Amino acid sequence: MSITGETASLITSMGLSVVLVGICVLVHYETLRLTLIVMPKLSIRPRKRILFVMGAAFFAHSLEIWIYGVGYWLIANYLAIGDIAGEVTGAFPEYIYFSTVSYTSLGLGDLYPTGALRLLTGVEALLGLAMIGWTASFTLPVHGKILGPPWRAWSLAGRFKPIPLTPGGKPGKQPHSRLRRSVRRGFGRHQAENHGLIKAIGLCHGGARSRVREL
Repeated sequence: MSITGETASLITSMGLSVVLVGICVLVHYETLRLTLIVMPKLSIRPRKRILFVMGAAFFAHSLEIWIYGVGYWLIANYLAIGDIAGEVTGAFPEYIYFSTVSYTSLGLGDLYPTGALRLLTGVEALLGLAMIGWTASFTLPVHGKILGPPWRAWSLAGRFKPIPLTPGGKPGKQPHSRLRRSVRRGFGRHQAENHGLIKAIGLCHGGARSRVREL
């Protein structure tokens, strides 16, 4: 059974997709890992720390877009198993632009893939969605650690912290216990106020009914 040219191009594009996805995932992982290592060593304000985290994430996304753009350019010029068509002149920046609109799932339609690049484009769109979600799940706990309470109480890092145990195996003092007690007292106070307000409204209604009966 002979393999046709289209089948060979499809197999080649599948292999290239695995390679490009692996490189991009490795780049994203290493960027976020180095960010966690470097950030505690920076003697800067919390606002600048957040800007540092977002800048590192944006750098990772930009680098992944360039990796795919270079891959498109190499495939079109050296492997000749696919290319981009439309309003194109064949310049290198157009491949970076095409990679950007594919990674972000923007898809303006002025450029479109042909041949084996169709599979690579679909995989890049899926990769971009996964990497953006990865960045969101990374930045939320980091923001909670930087800003502290009350943001940390609503972040993933603060919500799922393990309860400390004493040497005897009993639960120790949990963080933010004062905050929890004050919140509970606040809720109880509000409930008492609401109950008193409801009673006052009932008395007003009862007085109004009695006056109507007298008339």
